[in-house]
Amino acid sequence: MITLVFRLMLLIVAVLLYLNGISSGFILPAIVWLHLVIGMMFRLIPNKRISPGARKHFFAPEKPTLIQPKTNIHKGTVAIAIVWIVLNAFIFLLMHLTGLLIFEIALMVLLFYSVCDVAFIQFTCPFRLIFMRNRCCTTCRIYNWDFLMMVTPLILFPSLFSLSLITLAFAVFIRWEYAAWRYPERFAIETNPQLCEGCEAK
Repeated sequence: MITLVFRLMLLIVAVLLYLNGISSGFILPAIVWLHLVIGMMFRLIPNKRISPGARKHFFAPEKPTLIQPKTNIHKGTVAIAIVWIVLNAFIFLLMHLTGLLIFEIALMVLLFYSVCDVAFIQFTCPFRLIFMRNRCCTTCRIYNWDFLMMVTPLILFPSLFSLSLITLAFAVFIRWEYAAWRYPERFAIETNPQLCEGCEAK
């Protein structure tokens, strides 16, 4: 909830600056950059300080029940990728047609995505409900896609700020995907009981 409130505050500041005709300047993008980079580094370096859903690609199951999961852990991922690409292509086109294809708007879209990212975890995730039908965020197959999704609006605005974030987000994505395809047993409840250890949900 702290992360949700923090990101929401950043979004509100970005919107207020834009509505008052004030450039986002250096400070706001710098705060956003630092916040995202720290989050991505936690996803790249093995650690147990992040949620189980975000770190399952790091650690092999201590007591695996099976060698390979029987279910398809990749269910819905292609559909989600296509939907995300189409959605952002539409947003880019809309920004272009309305004359709003500027960095400040892209930054606001990024921050909106970042708020949605945490809100989906805290409340309800449409990707889980519509496409993957997984049990919870701990077992989410696309958990570490979040940073790449967040920085998508920066693609059309190359700079040190955007390229560094996109590069790191892509590294998080590649590290995650490698583990998902190389070690699928880490991503399924049936082969990695630690994912739901202590959880009372049915």
